[in-house]
Amino acid sequence: MAPSVSDIETNGSRVPTEVNGVNGMNGHKERKLGVYDDVNFDPKLKPKTYRIQGTKPDSKVLFQDVHILDSTGIDPYRGDVYIEGERIICVGTVPDVEKLRSDKNVKVINGRGRTLMSGLGDAHTHFTWNEGDLNALGSLGVEEHTLCTAQAAKTYLDSGYTMCFGAASAKERLDCVIRDAINNGSIPGPRYLANGKEMARREGELVGSITAFADGPLEMREVIRHHVDIGVDQIKLSMSGEEICETRSAEDCYFTDEETAACVDEAHRHGRRLCAHARARDSVKMCVKHGVDIIYHASWTDAEGMDMLEANKSRHMVAPGINWLYATLYEAEPYGYSFSKAEQVGYKREFENAKKVLREMHQRGITVLPGRRISRSMTVITSLTTTKAETGVLLGLSTGGLVQTSPSRYKKLIY
Repeated sequence: MAPSVSDIETNGSRVPTEVNGVNGMNGHKERKLGVYDDVNFDPKLKPKTYRIQGTKPDSKVLFQDVHILDSTGIDPYRGDVYIEGERIICVGTVPDVEKLRSDKNVKVINGRGRTLMSGLGDAHTHFTWNEGDLNALGSLGVEEHTLCTAQAAKTYLDSGYTMCFGAASAKERLDCVIRDAINNGSIPGPRYLANGKEMARREGELVGSITAFADGPLEMREVIRHHVDIGVDQIKLSMSGEEICETRSAEDCYFTDEETAACVDEAHRHGRRLCAHARARDSVKMCVKHGVDIIYHASWTDAEGMDMLEANKSRHMVAPGINWLYATLYEAEPYGYSFSKAEQVGYKREFENAKKVLREMHQRGITVLPGRRISRSMTVITSLTTTKAETGVLLGLSTGGLVQTSPSRYKKLIY
């Protein structure tokens, strides 16, 4: 597995211009880190450290003459990069570069000015939601589903994604099985934290066949313990609706305060973080009030919820998955979902509100992570422009600015 941005060890809140004693930026200013460095999850919730088999510890790779985009926020610069095993040793200026070039044990790659960048990250990954028809996933045979999921993991890696955070699995163990297969080198894929089926109340689910049902604090605690037993890294709550279902409004919250508090208490007692499908105003506020760690969507956050998020921004990350709204509105017609239908069910109104919400979150210093929430057939996974450019415009960043800092945002989520 290629090293990611987190494989460069750093100390303190700002990274100096020297990397392992070498000026990695050829005279550039200090590396600029973002508000995401202020997020501090409880150390007891640190995910398990996984190692991906396949990279020999004595391997040596030298990239020469590359345009370096180092994911710290500074402008790209020309230089060299040297890697040993899974560790990035030097960035920018490599000592004794001529000696390394002549060493037969060093693989030398001449970039000829092409861009070399850190792997991308995705905060809202569904490897198992692979062909767009969510209602059919529950009945898809486990053998076919496993093959499709393995292909999805490979597609992410081929598209430049090296860090992914599972947002729910269509079958309860499939995410864990794929994660383990990636880690033992059986299949290619990014570093991955696995989830189980998303948990919802009866009469509050989005897609019944891929849901773990629970009503009330006691049953929800039981479901969380079951997820822990099968080996998930985090647990997903489905707290609000989704307009494409046409039966569960995105503005409605289906969880109670008591249920949310119980879920947080049980998951955290077992060292697991929680993420939540929380489009609705009240679901966002419950997440903040009770300590759900990663909040998905948050499209209908109101003024009170925004104040709560700002006051607790060191405890939460928001992954809006804004490209789902954009793609459903403007890119889904070839797959049978027209703009007029998307507008009719409410996606245009939600999209316009979400843009205002996300701009304000960015202005208030709340950590917002790009996250895709797509299937391979409805929105091609390699369409980086939709995810990065659209999110960048919404947050007041250029596409380049978002890509320059995006991988760094995932260090505290994945590691």
